[in-house]
Amino acid sequence: MPTSKLNIFVVIMLLLLGAALQAAEEQPLPEAPWGAGLRELKRLHPDVMRSYAGLDGRSRARIQRFRSFETHFGIRTETSYDFVGRRLFQVEYNFQQPNDLTFKLASSELATRYGAPLSSSESTLPTGGLFAERSLSDTVWRRPGLDISLRRIFSRFANGTVVRQMFVVMRSGDVLRSDSRPLQMQSDAEMEKSGAVLRLAFAGGFDPQRLKNGATLDGVKRLLDQADLAVATLDGALAEAKGASPDGPLFAADAEGAALIGAAGIDIVSMASGGAVSAGADAALVGADLLKRAGVETVGFGRNRKAAEKALLLEIGGLKIAVLAFAFFGNAESCAASDFEASTDAPAFSGSCAEALRFGYDVAARVAEAAAQSDVTVALFGWDAAVGRCSDEAQLLLTDAAWNAGADLVIGHRRGVIQSLRGAPGKAAFISCGDLLPASGRDAAGLIFIAEINRAGLVSYDFKPLLFDGEGSPHKAADDEARRIMDDLRAQERRCNEDRENNKGNNR
Repeated sequence: MPTSKLNIFVVIMLLLLGAALQAAEEQPLPEAPWGAGLRELKRLHPDVMRSYAGLDGRSRARIQRFRSFETHFGIRTETSYDFVGRRLFQVEYNFQQPNDLTFKLASSELATRYGAPLSSSESTLPTGGLFAERSLSDTVWRRPGLDISLRRIFSRFANGTVVRQMFVVMRSGDVLRSDSRPLQMQSDAEMEKSGAVLRLAFAGGFDPQRLKNGATLDGVKRLLDQADLAVATLDGALAEAKGASPDGPLFAADAEGAALIGAAGIDIVSMASGGAVSAGADAALVGADLLKRAGVETVGFGRNRKAAEKALLLEIGGLKIAVLAFAFFGNAESCAASDFEASTDAPAFSGSCAEALRFGYDVAARVAEAAAQSDVTVALFGWDAAVGRCSDEAQLLLTDAAWNAGADLVIGHRRGVIQSLRGAPGKAAFISCGDLLPASGRDAAGLIFIAEINRAGLVSYDFKPLLFDGEGSPHKAADDEARRIMDDLRAQERRCNEDRENNKGNNR
């Protein structure tokens, strides 16, 4: 971002040297005037600038986050500075224990600088059994090349305790583009302190029938192999019923297809999808067994509800990982999960036909239980009930339920639809990765989401958009095409956000 665009930021960066950071936290915090620019860095924090100047080329090629503690409007504030190479593209202010006056002062300061906001909204949040009252307000300003948002969250617990949260985020509107740089959320010093980093790859849904018709996964095998753990969603049948015998039903089993899935580098398959049972529940169980024999673990569907809901627990590089899968089918009259809910001893989804708010309590309980046993928790969702290209209220509510219960990564799947990234400190959610191997006869869209994570949370993430050839085989898009796909996704998300704001205004 040009320097002239940065005069809104107070640039006091995290002291990378431990002793300097400790000394800064022990001393009274100075009142930092808003409006300092990038040019102030060298004068305010020469130690930080020397450390940053000393980064090698590989480190500078990544996006890095530095944290500092400052004082704004008399309130202690945790401030995060995100750099692309030498360019500061985002500053996030997290006000510690703000009050109503803090909010008024911040609103007034931003209005003075940027005029009337582009949008302003207020809404209530689900209270559950923990809260008596929760509300959220968002105010957004937009200028050429710059987005500013002010968010306030008010929570009154059932015991009467009141908690106020306030965030201001200032971001360049034109720096973040899809290219070869992963988005790094921790500094090198934080990464070294937190130990081993795992690389996880999340792909979309695959229909094994395409493998019989000439499609391959060769074009993405390297991306999947480079990950410590690669995950995808089963969106078709690996077996189908072929009559019966005195010993029981007979199945045509696609053992070769299961072996190809394993050979492509996929380690875990979510079966929390209506496509996984397209040939029936018993055939789905046969398919799960084929994948197991091919060295691929499955989650989200099992011989009974207990097996379906069980978290997969793994240990890689000294880190304990928990993976859960949920299928959300909504309130539709025709609900794929309803056929498997009659008995606790019958094949079952880890999913629900219930409304999202009620299902969210189950999601939160199971994620919290898994998070208590692991260093990294991943929640996978199959969004069979979703419609349209925008993330709907149910998707957002269930994503938040998983996040709040301790999930570090939330990854979803919808056929033929890529839905955008959401972020929180140390966490990420990619609502839908779309397709990996699409069913024949329909349009395809997909990407592979790459996340690096350690005990402290999300380290970095990156996107690998895919293109599909005439056989349906996925290939990593070239840089120009990848930028176009990600630009289209961002434009779609902006339209979705505008639609949500308009709907809120019409409902008030």
